[in-house]
Amino acid sequence: MRDHVIAVDVGTASVRAGVFDKTGIMLARTVEPLRLRRPGARRGEYSADDIWRTTATAVRAARLAAGLGAEQVAGLAFGATCSLVLRDAAGNPLPISEDDDGVFDTLAWFDHRAEAEAEELSATDDPAVRHSGGSISPEMQVPKLLWLKRNRPDLWQRAGGFFDLADYLSYRATGNPARSVSTLVTKWFYRADSDAPWPRALLGTFGLDDLPEKAGTAHAPCPPGAAVGRLTGKAAQALGLDEKVAVAAGMVDAYAGALGALPASETPGELALIGGTSSCLIGQGREPVFAGSLWGPYFAAIHPGRWAFEAGQSATGGLLNHLLEVHAEGGQATEARHQEVIARITEMLAENGPGFADGLDILPDFHGNRSPFADPTMTGMVAGLTLDKSFDGLCKLYWRASIAIALSLRQILEHLG
Repeated sequence: MRDHVIAVDVGTASVRAGVFDKTGIMLARTVEPLRLRRPGARRGEYSADDIWRTTATAVRAARLAAGLGAEQVAGLAFGATCSLVLRDAAGNPLPISEDDDGVFDTLAWFDHRAEAEAEELSATDDPAVRHSGGSISPEMQVPKLLWLKRNRPDLWQRAGGFFDLADYLSYRATGNPARSVSTLVTKWFYRADSDAPWPRALLGTFGLDDLPEKAGTAHAPCPPGAAVGRLTGKAAQALGLDEKVAVAAGMVDAYAGALGALPASETPGELALIGGTSSCLIGQGREPVFAGSLWGPYFAAIHPGRWAFEAGQSATGGLLNHLLEVHAEGGQATEARHQEVIARITEMLAENGPGFADGLDILPDFHGNRSPFADPTMTGMVAGLTLDKSFDGLCKLYWRASIAIALSLRQILEHLG
């Protein structure tokens, strides 16, 4: 009987695949690392083909770990970071860069190379700016694509399709290039509440008239969870499944998390906190909410007939990883290493109380600020450093960074009122 589903979450550094029964119980989960190229401090690139291969490995392993046959899986869906995939008219990679490891055709969600373009777009009075909290982030797709057209016109001319990563994975799985309503409204300035969903005037001002066509407007977008199609034979073989598996329209990862955390019958003031490399605070309601630095409101991004909004922090788990990687006693930012640091912090708290690292102060905006300042150029700061290179010194830094992240979150909540 086909009474199981597989959920795929493509994050910044890994792909996770989970197998669930019809009651929502997770039977198995696997994690596979992703290859990420970092050509600069504020840049990141992937290979979409590599992401697909890694996803296939994770899905196959998860099904086997759950002890299921392919004939027991009914459905599959993808949540993914809002990384931007570039493909030519034949569906081949458009290489932003190449090295000995291969072709990189996907701009990572956190890539800030389009800061200047985002600032120019923000200076207009287009409604898209109001729906972006008054300041457009370089993490959105339109500024990235404006950067591409200006700096790599050769690639723009060859482009056949631009995809949010979740949509690209659905396309690889089914052969259907239809985009998700959720990805379009949250990252592409698309208005699902309007008969004219694309901001044609804004796009025309910046020479992006052909962007909607390259973003899949020939195919009606699918609401979250709607069937995009069934697995192709090639995809089924790669994933270790069969061609009867239905694939649902995907979502940006944070919004997929909010779908699971927020009921359709919303409680006023209720928010979902979705944490990872970055953190997102997401809420929804029957009426649109506008506020400075608040992304949205986005119609039907999560549930039909609801307006979603988002505030966030660009580097939270990413900041803690960074501290481990740059400290003499840190090493690789593995789950085990994080747990060792947390265990020692727990001991230090028991011995000396929460003030054991007083004198160390951290501003956590190491990768810009989403909320409440909407400034992608902001940087972080550590005050009170000494020559301490010990493991306990690392634990103090980690503890104070965690406090800084929590205080930043409180500041966002106060901004939301």
